[in-house]
Amino acid sequence: MDIQGHIIDKWLGTMNANHPILTVYDVDKRYYSLLPLVAERGVKVIDTTQNLLANREEACDYWINTLVTDSNARMLIYRTVKFAENKKVNDPYIAFTQAGKFFPFGPNDNYVNMCKSFLPGKADAIDGLFKNGTDNFTNINALQEGVSYPELENLTQGKSFVEITLGLLSLAETANTAWMSEWKSFGESYLPNLDCNGTTLRDVKQKLWQYLLFSEFVFDLPCDLPAELKTVACCPEEQYENIIILCKNLRNQNDLRDDYVEQAQDITAKLHLDTLFSNAKNLGKIVTFAFENRVEYNIYLDDLHNGEYEKASLLLSKNKQSVWYQADAEVSLFWDLAEQCERMLGCIRKANGELNNLKELTTWYAEQGFQVDTAFRRYQQKISTSDEDNASIAELSKFVYAQYRSFTEQIQHKYQKAIIEEGYPISTIASNVTFWQTNVEPLLNQQKRIVVLFADAFRYEMGKELSASLGNSYTVDCQPSAAYIPTVTRFGMAALLPHANDTIELKVEDKKLMPYIQGKKIELPADRVNYIKSNVPSHVMLADTTSDNFLTTIVDDSINLMIIRSTKIDAAGENITNIGLTEMDSELKNFSKCIRKCKTLGFDTFFIVADHGYMIQPGFKAGDNMKKPVGNIILEERRCLGGDLNSNETSWMCEPSKFGIKTDVYRFAFAKQYGVYEKNTIYFHEGLSLQENIVPIVQVTLNSNKQQDSFALDLTYKGKKDGVVRINRPLIEICLRGTDSLFMPEKCIMRIMILNDHNKEVGHVVGSTFFDETTELITIPGGCEKVKQAIELDEGLQGDIIVTALDPDTNATMATLRLQTELDF
Repeated sequence: MDIQGHIIDKWLGTMNANHPILTVYDVDKRYYSLLPLVAERGVKVIDTTQNLLANREEACDYWINTLVTDSNARMLIYRTVKFAENKKVNDPYIAFTQAGKFFPFGPNDNYVNMCKSFLPGKADAIDGLFKNGTDNFTNINALQEGVSYPELENLTQGKSFVEITLGLLSLAETANTAWMSEWKSFGESYLPNLDCNGTTLRDVKQKLWQYLLFSEFVFDLPCDLPAELKTVACCPEEQYENIIILCKNLRNQNDLRDDYVEQAQDITAKLHLDTLFSNAKNLGKIVTFAFENRVEYNIYLDDLHNGEYEKASLLLSKNKQSVWYQADAEVSLFWDLAEQCERMLGCIRKANGELNNLKELTTWYAEQGFQVDTAFRRYQQKISTSDEDNASIAELSKFVYAQYRSFTEQIQHKYQKAIIEEGYPISTIASNVTFWQTNVEPLLNQQKRIVVLFADAFRYEMGKELSASLGNSYTVDCQPSAAYIPTVTRFGMAALLPHANDTIELKVEDKKLMPYIQGKKIELPADRVNYIKSNVPSHVMLADTTSDNFLTTIVDDSINLMIIRSTKIDAAGENITNIGLTEMDSELKNFSKCIRKCKTLGFDTFFIVADHGYMIQPGFKAGDNMKKPVGNIILEERRCLGGDLNSNETSWMCEPSKFGIKTDVYRFAFAKQYGVYEKNTIYFHEGLSLQENIVPIVQVTLNSNKQQDSFALDLTYKGKKDGVVRINRPLIEICLRGTDSLFMPEKCIMRIMILNDHNKEVGHVVGSTFFDETTELITIPGGCEKVKQAIELDEGLQGDIIVTALDPDTNATMATLRLQTELDF
């Protein structure tokens, strides 16, 4: 062990997945000899004393191509200039400093203090060396008086305090016991108060885990320890720097994450920490144990309520990097909800400018405003799939609902005012009534095989989200389009058919308003298909996403126009419950499956179009109920009325010609704001709002050459092909290799399933950087040879599990991993 290793341990402990870059400012060139040793630890070292600008390009390349894709990658920038706040613009590497951490930072980074933390019992001797100017590495190391630990170093393959300790914790078993006596001496020197006695490796590790985690917790605690804990072994205060460095390195070592979780949960239970600190308001900055997240929740909520959004964002970022975010379902849920809250608030804060006319409003909504609705829908959907009874989540929801309603109502007021003044359709975006002649007809004329999925209530933001998910596998385009008004299903679906642009009109029939095209009534789905068959010279087939049979249906090669109908989103909205929100999300997954099926069938292009969007309010308020205009009503919907109507203060009154509607109806009335003419309604789609009126036209090119490169993979757990899982959310390693030995593929796409011996699904993949919840696929970018992916196992699970990686196109098995489970519930 030496001072060099101690310094490098400190550097590596500073870096993490969120800040993978460390810039070392070393004017005296004291640490230059450490660079090769740092590189041996797997860190990318940029030596700026050689080829300053060329090395900057190398650093940029590593940042862009490696750090952003590999959470385990690290980079050290070595500078021989002094870091000065007022000269940032003169430093070509300042961007790296700002993106990561820098050294030295604070008094603990002074060389003399690092030497004293390395040899805490030699403070006077160290002061003497510095006074005499003989404080080089060799003389500092000589103060150890020849102490060495050959057995420990050989056993752990470590040279420094951190390396030896981490190496010992990483050991699964060892038959050699010669290291035990060295361990006792090692502990007395570097881990005071630790009981280093033990007859087995397991005994030693359990004592060490408790000592390290409890010591870190105590050092970080801003209040006194309860009397019950004052007798628990803890590192003395003068040694705290070593413990902090070690624990930082411990959390950065992914191979130890599952062990960390298991041990931390066990320590919490044995010491009753969650009970003893149940009323704590502040537990420090480091989240050592899972129960500390409760305090983090409350701090985050206080920041939100106080409008300190930057502080809240930093807290969210910190906790998203925590081991508990991946390992604990409740923790993951809260911070996932907080992330959706932040996305919503971020978009709200960006909504600058007047946004007073239709062009400005629709451009804003199509380019960024839709993200408010996506974040809010995702927020609601995540809550609907959880049974967590958590007061902090309830308070967060109250905040999110109030913010969403307040902001959308502000935008709604501007939109309705603009649309009444300017009329409809919107000239600056496409219109649904021109969809067929603009998008479908040209491709059919080119003898292309086309699929058109008519999706009831497919909102624009859902189209954008689906398009982003599909972008890894297909060439996808998503454009905003103005739905036909009034946005009622039978009108909106008819507007998407051939010749709608010229001939669609609304006629009164038996006191009901019906859509007609070319003089033919188009009311029901069968009417639409028959109309298409009679007007399009193609072999047409009808399918339905609500039927599971579609994915196994045999489709004749002569079919060049497939019509698929989807009603599940609207049906879920009409019966909106917690389950309904999940069904909406499930239907997006169905769309992805239909696209993949149609690709295998040889179709060229897949369109998804909608009759209208929708709006879901957080809840119904008494003021949402609008008084209906008086008159002879022909069309009666929740948000729209049609007929011979008198004006009133709760409605926008519109002449049909104002909206380009051919009809005998004298006037339409639309409820103001998000009001409804029917009590207790929170889901609706017949009115005037961006969410109801702006819909997506999604075009997926199926025959493009966006093919997946060939690759092979292995699945491992803690680096092995077998093992025992003792926590509910283990980390599985996906190890990749290209079939071409010289090159890794550009990207690798797969589906993961977790089954028991009876072929029943007993778990699922947890959301991550690589996992897309809509397509349910894992996409790993090129250059990553190994990534960690968390899975969640069902509660009460017993017996073995088989984790299987499948090819998304062929469903062929690519790799399997069998694990035993020993879950303590």
